[in-house]
Amino acid sequence: MNETQRVKKVLIKQMADAGINAITLTGGEPMLFPDRVDRVIDVIREEIPEGIETDIVTNGVNLKGILSLRNLDHLYSIHMSRHMISDDDNRTLMGADTASLDEIKSIGDRIRDKGKLVFNCVLQKGGVDTIEKIKEYLEMASEAKVLNTSFVGMFHANEYCRTHYIDPRTLQFTEDEGFTVWNTFCDHS
Repeated sequence: MNETQRVKKVLIKQMADAGINAITLTGGEPMLFPDRVDRVIDVIREEIPEGIETDIVTNGVNLKGILSLRNLDHLYSIHMSRHMISDDDNRTLMGADTASLDEIKSIGDRIRDKGKLVFNCVLQKGGVDTIEKIKEYLEMASEAKVLNTSFVGMFHANEYCRTHYIDPRTLQFTEDEGFTVWNTFCDHS
């Protein structure tokens, strides 16, 4: 059984009668293998019923590979993990050569659906950890032409997370007129 047949078998088994409405391609780093990403999206389009949302999550390594995808228009969203405001700080935190804001802006300029790009930022001590830093982050996202941003809190998975954890509920969004909070969810107390 080749790679494509294995992917088809897993997808069909998982999707059958499960009520799944989205598939997210993540990693490792999927954009290290854009040709494989295209093959997986081909399988999804061939084997799964219409209306299945297909997303990709990248840390921004080889982000320019997004533009080489034959199936770029079939992606619902491109989520980029970016946890720091400056390029250098983000690269240091990620331990990789992640895309610069100029590269991200260039990609945003070249894709048809401008709402497809999403920044995902994990709130953490020493990074984006105050309302003021969130405002600065949103300004940076706006300048990079990233129209959608999500902020999430860490869970206590390891020592780094325990040391850098901030409780998002302590950030007083509702006390700042610049924010409208319409959805919050906490999976622990």
